Amino acid sequence: MTAPTRALQGTTDERHLAGRRRAGRGRRALVAVLRWGSAAVTAAVLTGFALLLVTGEYANDGPVLLTITSRHGLHEGDLFVIAGWAVALVALLVALLVPRRRVSR
Repeated sequence: MTAPTRALQGTTDERHLAGRRRAGRGRRALVAVLRWGSAAVTAAVLTGFALLLVTGEYANDGPVLLTITSRHGLHEGDLFVIAGWAVALVALLVALLVPRRRVSR
């Protein structure tokens, strides 16, 4: 191979690698958006279900611990729902924020 051919080959390889790096960044950004978007939807649905459970009436709601209005209050049974909601949101945050290990190819 002549010197100009090697130089041309080197620039082609560099362009190819630079393009792959840009594509990798875009893919990582898309994965991050999907992870955080999924987490936001999960948190919204989980919060909606918890609100439905807390504001609903059911047989074992227990005594009223905190009166909010004349017809609504925080019951003993609501504490279990609130604790479950908090644990689930913490687990969701841990899943999002704990660094992932890179898998070697």
